[in-house]
Amino acid sequence: MSIALSGNTETYKILGVDPGTNILGYAVLEVTGQQLKVLSFGVFHLENTKITMKSSKKYFYNCRRL
Repeated sequence: MSIALSGNTETYKILGVDPGTNILGYAVLEVTGQQLKVLSFGVFHLENTKITMKSSKKYFYNCRRL
């Protein structure tokens, strides 16, 4: 998939999630025109923690404030 960015000066954010079984990866990106900025990224190691889907959703919800 490609997105035509030329001439666009709008700023928006993208949340990318890689929902693995034991490791959940994420990234928050900000796009302004043709500029791409990484705001946050990381992983949740789910196999040895008590992270639930509910707490993961809460974390991603809070990423909206970045």
